Amino acid sequence: MPSDQQETERKLRAPLGQRKIDEAEELVTPYLAAEATPPASKKLIEAEMAYAKKEYERARDLTASSLQLRGDSIVALNLLGKTLMCLSEFEGALKCFEKAQDLSPKNVERLCAIAEAQTEVGEEAAAEDAMDDAQMLDPDASSVADGQVKVALAKGDSEAAKEIMGHLDSLSGIVSYMNNKAVARAKCGQVESAVEMYQKTIDSIPDDKEEIKAIADLPSREVLL
Repeated sequence: MPSDQQETERKLRAPLGQRKIDEAEELVTPYLAAEATPPASKKLIEAEMAYAKKEYERARDLTASSLQLRGDSIVALNLLGKTLMCLSEFEGALKCFEKAQDLSPKNVERLCAIAEAQTEVGEEAAAEDAMDDAQMLDPDASSVADGQVKVALAKGDSEAAKEIMGHLDSLSGIVSYMNNKAVARAKCGQVESAVEMYQKTIDSIPDDKEEIKAIADLPSREVLL
């Protein structure tokens, strides 16, 4: 059975995962104030809150502090990997994902993240192997199809990404993910890279998804301004 702390953290992470910031803060504030909460756990929850707010540099630093205090944890390694991906620190992200995969080797979503990071650092053959492993574990998982789109976009292959997205029931998750990566790049001063990422995403959206294409185009205009 989970401990009281584990159950509390599970409740905290539900609104954080959906970026319901106000709802999450109501739960996070007393958790951080409690003397019984371990320092490493406080750092990690603060990092998750920062990630939900798209404060990626702060999320990176807080997660690193949590790992220093408590040692390797799958949750912290996953979070640090995702944060580093947003900050275009792909080699560091890959190390985090691979270390987490060593601790829990049957995670399909993380294999897809590894494939994306490998593509970003030019290890395309290894990325194909990682995606093959993910498909073998769960060929029907939506995370596998999403991972294929992200890998295609990382390669700059808009046509391949468009073909895959044409078979997906929902594109909101992909568009949101790419938006977050682009926003992070823009905040780090990589405006041209951010706009390029938006454009690749827009070009990859199937022609019959005009509403999604328009939604994806709005943030790119804000970055250009």
